Amino acid sequence: MEPKTFPTILLIILLLSGCGALRNEASSKPEWIDRPAAAYPTKTHIVGTGVGASLAIAQDRARAELAKNFSVNIRARMQDKQSYLHQSGLSEFSSETEQQIETHTEVVLNAVQIVDSWQDPQTQQYHALAALSRIQALQLFRGRIHSLDAETKTQLKNVSLYQDKLSQVGFIQSAIELQRQRNQIQLMLQVVDPSGHGVTSQYSIAELNKQSNQIASNIRIQVQAQSPSAEAFVSSAANSLTKVGIITTDRSHADYILLLDWPQPQLEQRQGWYWYQGNFKFSLKDTNGQIYGHSEWPIKQSATSAVTAATRIHNEVHDKIEKELGESILSFGQKSH
Repeated sequence: MEPKTFPTILLIILLLSGCGALRNEASSKPEWIDRPAAAYPTKTHIVGTGVGASLAIAQDRARAELAKNFSVNIRARMQDKQSYLHQSGLSEFSSETEQQIETHTEVVLNAVQIVDSWQDPQTQQYHALAALSRIQALQLFRGRIHSLDAETKTQLKNVSLYQDKLSQVGFIQSAIELQRQRNQIQLMLQVVDPSGHGVTSQYSIAELNKQSNQIASNIRIQVQAQSPSAEAFVSSAANSLTKVGIITTDRSHADYILLLDWPQPQLEQRQGWYWYQGNFKFSLKDTNGQIYGHSEWPIKQSATSAVTAATRIHNEVHDKIEKELGESILSFGQKSH
């Protein structure tokens, strides 16, 4: 499951934002222009400086320099961890590494304060000093990490309180998502923490995935077609379930029933092209009829002949089922509680 965006991180950062003390005087050159650490030591702050024809430009450049240094540190830490996990045969980060780095950089820009400025009386150029307080950032990032760990503990406690296997998987998957969010904040914390350690997690995503897979391997599902046209996709659905460890079986041994439906797609001809559009639908219920989840995927394909368009939309449904159905079924466990 793809990890989510970072609304909680942004909330934290907004608390850090502030105007900062501005100084703009045509006097002697401040020491921080050549030595930023003289005003804000590295042990207590992360700093950046900027120069521009206007105060606004100088401030933006100061923020950008600080954020650039911050993102470089995050990228280095993420790559080191990716390399270690790869050598260990594990995976903890998604393939969207660059997007995550960009998000972290935006977060830093929101957290930075302009703490001083000065205009050179000779060149009329503006200088700005941006700073990020390590102490304030540490407190808030650590607080958020502790909160995520507490939420993770609650999710894992619920696993033993529910007998339903799909719900158990759902609680573990929720815990995994919380820990992924935690790891993203941990990277930021390690950058602002002078020790570089951050807060060690008591949970392992690899172990949580292993626990989830063990429970999933005991889930038994019967796949049923609700319409004649859906019969063609029963085999693909079974393959997708097998990929996530779920066993497919007959009604007498099933814990759940997966219902597939593929209403006849609509054909439309436009400008010499044939367009097929339909909705693949699926739902999961237990043997008592309780619905755990329902979803549908809009599918559309086109070609210069109706036969080719029909073949393409049929193949796309097969491919989507093979790639996504198993994970979608497991996600129903998260939605059921």
